Amino acid sequence: MTKIRARDLRNLKKDDLVKLLAEQKTELASLWVSKVTGGVVAKLKNSCSP
Repeated sequence: MTKIRARDLRNLKKDDLVKLLAEQKTELASLWVSKVTGGVVAKLKNSCSP
């Protein structure tokens, strides 16, 4: 997951925000599945980083 700053989101239109949100939700769901099934450790590090 890439860090997304609020200042970057303010410049986006609603359609772009909805698309970005859907992408982030999909990526988060795949990380949850990887965590539960013992998936790749490198991807799990991304979900735990501040």
